[in-house]
Amino acid sequence: MTAATKSYKLICFQLRNKVNAQLKNPLKKEVNRLTDSIIKLINSEEDIHTRSSSLFSEIFNLRMKAFKWLLADSNHNFLDLQEDIFSEIENLKINPKLEVLAENLLFALRCNQRVINALLETAPTVNTLDLSVAFPELTYEQLLSALKFGIPDSSMTQKTIEWINCSLQIEFGLLAAAIISENNLTVSDKTINDLAFVVADAAQNHYALASELGLLKSRFPRQSLVISSFDDEFIKEEKQFADTGISDFASNFI
Repeated sequence: MTAATKSYKLICFQLRNKVNAQLKNPLKKEVNRLTDSIIKLINSEEDIHTRSSSLFSEIFNLRMKAFKWLLADSNHNFLDLQEDIFSEIENLKINPKLEVLAENLLFALRCNQRVINALLETAPTVNTLDLSVAFPELTYEQLLSALKFGIPDSSMTQKTIEWINCSLQIEFGLLAAAIISENNLTVSDKTINDLAFVVADAAQNHYALASELGLLKSRFPRQSLVISSFDDEFIKEEKQFADTGISDFASNFI
């Protein structure tokens, strides 16, 4: 169950490879539909940050169905696929135009992994087989409603929703980058830059919100959801290209 939980937030990205290898996969149509939606958005030249949020429901709903389906697959190894995600994103750096985007995605993956590892320290042990049977296919809209009615503190509710949305934004970035690479899409430098900034911003906020929600221990008092609320040592080691050098890097391709 631990491996499954660690990979839950990136499940749509993992599912793509599984589906591509199985022509009769029950989720293939939904994966293809999400892929088409992402391609349409990428080619639209519209604001990535604003428009990508319109895909949150689609990504989340597929995430829930995929998690239940993969849990029931005895041949699915969540830990192996977790490593595969890092390897796949590393491979994107072969294309110089995608290098900074890939670095920001790796930064996002490390932030996500750090949060999930913290959660797992206190998470109860659950039988994977039992979970695959009982796991509800909750929709994005149902989740938002449940949070609004289930958490009395409106501020905490909003932060929880934003935290979930950040994870969806990161997964959108992962999917978009892979789709661009695999389909050799001709994408403007502006779109690539926007994707890189969106991913870095989502990763930072996902980590900071986890601290705000009490999911992470920090040596520093919470002040605001900005880079200052991060663990300095973690940022020094992991941030790398996030938020810096993207414009200069992009200028080589304009």
